[in-house]
Amino acid sequence: MALDGYVLFSLRYAYMIEAILLSGAAFILFFITHAPWLHWRKPANRWYAVTRFFWLFFGIYTLTFWFIPFSNWLDLANQGNILARWFAWLNGAGWYVLVFLGYAQFYFLVDRSVSARIMVEIEESSGKRLRIEDIHQRYDPNHMQTRRIEDMLYGGYVIKEGEYYKNTKKGKLHARIFYFCKKYLHLYPGG
Repeated sequence: MALDGYVLFSLRYAYMIEAILLSGAAFILFFITHAPWLHWRKPANRWYAVTRFFWLFFGIYTLTFWFIPFSNWLDLANQGNILARWFAWLNGAGWYVLVFLGYAQFYFLVDRSVSARIMVEIEESSGKRLRIEDIHQRYDPNHMQTRRIEDMLYGGYVIKEGEYYKNTKKGKLHARIFYFCKKYLHLYPGG
């Protein structure tokens, strides 16, 4: 009797390990396929392409988890283990999403960070140093603001009415959240 409980526990534990391994493999495949795609194909909307790859490999993780299990395929017919498999799948899906969100932070740091851009400008300059005047000359904040506004239009955060930009409902919600966090954490007024 005690052995049956041990076997059931071992199967549930194996499902969790299986989910983490499969979601880890899916993320690695996501990473090694989307990076060359962005490099050589140069899509107009890079983030859209990244998210499509995310969903593609999330689907591959899901199909692989449910239809190519490490354990015996007949184990899927055992209804006592279905709940354990669902929780294991959620565990792996959560891991995949969290790792992707961490990657997204890195992606946007590289893509949009003012500090990163200035450091790159310094590194690419002759002598590997710049004066503040040189940085102002090389770095165009108007281009950055235009690009950010275009991204907010695309994301549905703002709309353009004539010459003016206005927050949508989605934009207002995010603005309130950001404002609260900035006030609560005593961050810089302008960001």
